[in-house]
Amino acid sequence: MDNAAKEIENTDMYGVDTDAPIKGDDLSDLSDIPAKIWPQTLSDLVAVLADQLKNQTNFKDNPDQAEKVAQGLVMAMATYYGGRVFYLPKGDALKAGLRDLNIWKDYNGHNIAELLKKYDLSFVRIYKIISEQRALEKKRTQIDMFD
Repeated sequence: MDNAAKEIENTDMYGVDTDAPIKGDDLSDLSDIPAKIWPQTLSDLVAVLADQLKNQTNFKDNPDQAEKVAQGLVMAMATYYGGRVFYLPKGDALKAGLRDLNIWKDYNGHNIAELLKKYDLSFVRIYKIISEQRALEKKRTQIDMFD
C-alpha cells in the first residue's frame, strides 16, 4: 500500500488521523480540531464558555487563549461527565444552587451572622442550606452501607 492510500485509511470522514495517539493531558492540540466535527451541543458549550472567558480581564486581549481554555474545560467536563445523563438547571434554580454551594464553602461553624449579611438570607434559611449541603457532602464522601 502506498503512503497516500495508508494516509487515507487512517483518517475518519473529517480527515482526523484515527491512529494518532490521544493526549489526555496535553490540550494544546485541541484547537486544531475543527468545530464542525464536534456534536452541536459540545460546539455550543465551547462557544458559551469561550464567550464568558473573553469577558474576563485575563482573556480580553487574547480571545484565542480563551477559546483554548474553553475547549480544555469542555474536555475536562467530558472526562468526568462523558456518557452520563445529568440535569443542569438554569435561571434562578442554578443561581440558588451555586449560592448554596458558596454558603457551604464560606461556612466555618462560627460565622452564621457573617453569612446572614453576605447573602441577605434569614437565619432559618441559612441553617437549612447548611443542613442540606452537609447532607450532600456526607453522601459524596461516605459509603452507604445499605446501598
